[in-house]
Amino acid sequence: MGSTRVNAKGEEETIASKVQPGGHPYPGQAIEAGGVMVWDGAGWQPQTAADEDGAAANETALVTNGLLNQFGTIDRQRNNQYDEVALASEARTGSASSPVQINYNFSKLFIRLVETGPVGTGTLQVSIGANNGALARFVPITPTEEGNIHWFEAGPGLTNAAEEGAVTTVPKVYAQTANLFIPREFILSVTHSNSSSWTYELLYGLTL
Repeated sequence: MGSTRVNAKGEEETIASKVQPGGHPYPGQAIEAGGVMVWDGAGWQPQTAADEDGAAANETALVTNGLLNQFGTIDRQRNNQYDEVALASEARTGSASSPVQINYNFSKLFIRLVETGPVGTGTLQVSIGANNGALARFVPITPTEEGNIHWFEAGPGLTNAAEEGAVTTVPKVYAQTANLFIPREFILSVTHSNSSSWTYELLYGLTL
């Protein structure tokens, strides 16, 4: 069913529509987002929520809470993300980097290095990188003991601050901050100063 109109030739024609007048779906037709109908260029369709990233830009009318990214496709909006794994817990004797991580419009990045097993000698240095190189290198950390946590926070407007003693006692938690805009694509790395074995994991979170 559709509404009618008179075209330039004076002929009556029907405008295609998949809904009844008033925007109500036909019996058995799925409807989402509170019954909102949107025009997709060919007919009226139920508005749907985005169920994946990368929707085409011409589908924006059918995406609820989607944001156009720099590549011309749509990303779902997200709430704060926590405990994303950059480097899983294991013993390492050399430097390691995460795969490319995606920042979906967040402004602050929290990184957590947890000493999950025996610690080595020398130092570890956490850094945030992009495709064109390192963006920020935190001050190298020295060994503490198994179970201790080192926090690294990056975001615009933060004061660059090196690690200064433990914030808490059990486990001991240390913190550093960096003034940095977080790019859409970033890499987290841990650089070892020597070949001694460290056991740790590197997690991160992103906040709006």
